[in-house]
Amino acid sequence: MIKFRSAVLYVLVIAMAIMLFASFDAEFFFDYSKFFDISPEMMFRAFTDNTDNLATESDDPTTPPLVTEYKLGDSNTTVLNYKKKLYYLKFLSEYPEDKIFDTKTVQAVTAYQTSRGLEVTGTINPQTRNSLDGEAITYAAGVRGEKITETKDLLKTLGYYPQDAVYDDVFDEEMVDALKKYQENNSLEITGELDVFTLFAMMGDVTDQYDVNGDLYRP
Repeated sequence: MIKFRSAVLYVLVIAMAIMLFASFDAEFFFDYSKFFDISPEMMFRAFTDNTDNLATESDDPTTPPLVTEYKLGDSNTTVLNYKKKLYYLKFLSEYPEDKIFDTKTVQAVTAYQTSRGLEVTGTINPQTRNSLDGEAITYAAGVRGEKITETKDLLKTLGYYPQDAVYDDVFDEEMVDALKKYQENNSLEITGELDVFTLFAMMGDVTDQYDVNGDLYRP
């Protein structure tokens, strides 16, 4: 009986540990998902096994039906997010500021679909959305956007920018130098670009800078 109870206790402890680490990983990635061009659907797939209700309409009759294709003339936040991704993939030359699916967006989507061997429609259909959602972005000198500002904040927290530094949303030479120093100090490939590996390492270092109360720790 004692051995049986010990075995049961052991199994319960292991199960609780697995649940704890799983919940931590999910919370960590959801908290920092804003730094990545990862759709909520992809995040859901990454951390759950239940995909039955993905990309389906709501049971609530008052909820508008799910949009499955974005085309010329559409205007919403999702269009803007995909325009930004096309910009970072170098299919749009200017950083998008508006939510409108205009003729330049049609041209960018068409070029993207051609380059990836997709059906060329000039619209962001489900096939194109899945392809764009799966793209990993590497940010390089010359681009701009809120993600650049957020990365500069990370670099500042890690000591690679002066604490009184004032900066904009442009990936400039100062940011290139800061990234190269960080990559060198952390045995990463020294490119001066922001890739997934560098960003993961930075976020891990940033979490180490905070104490149990969530306050920034400075020795």
